Amino acid sequence: MRHSLILAAALLAGSATASLLAGSATAQSISSSDPQSLLRELRNMGYDVRLEPYDSGRPRIKTSSFGVNYSIAFYGCLDDMTDCRGLMFTSGFDMRDGTAWDIVNTWNETRVYSRAFLDDESDPYVQMPVPIARALNPGDVARMMDLWEDAIVDFTDEIGFTRPDSRSTSSSDPVASGADAAPAASGRVVPKKAGSGGLGSK
Repeated sequence: MRHSLILAAALLAGSATASLLAGSATAQSISSSDPQSLLRELRNMGYDVRLEPYDSGRPRIKTSSFGVNYSIAFYGCLDDMTDCRGLMFTSGFDMRDGTAWDIVNTWNETRVYSRAFLDDESDPYVQMPVPIARALNPGDVARMMDLWEDAIVDFTDEIGFTRPDSRSTSSSDPVASGADAAPAASGRVVPKKAGSGGLGSK
């Protein structure tokens, strides 16, 4: 009788462990086809995030790092903007004097994961496209965010923008909008100017 009770307890414990492991695996599955899953993971990592889709319905997450605002838009979607297969990180900076093309060209020649461009007022943007072919785990997301945040730090240094987290107040400091880019109907990413200025006006 005692052996039967011990065996039953062991089986119950095994079932509970299996259930916990299954739940853990489910909780760790993060996919670009499920914007809420990425939103939850970023929130778990301590980011202040919000889901703000474009007017077209394309999913988009907005958040910030190091005092710089940016968007994470979902791409490679079906016509109804579901089952997306990629992400696009974007941040734009409304610089008083703009940025020179040689800075942008050098950036694009020396970087693998990100790219830069200027809008029609010479304001710089930095983007990082991320194609996703499988479900992600928290480690994948952490690595992705590390790559993007490294790009933010390096890019703001290159364009001469003093990040708010390290700002020494000066009237000569450039003003960053943290603006994102709005997708055109063709799927091409077109820069969209910030409104009245200030961080995250778009």
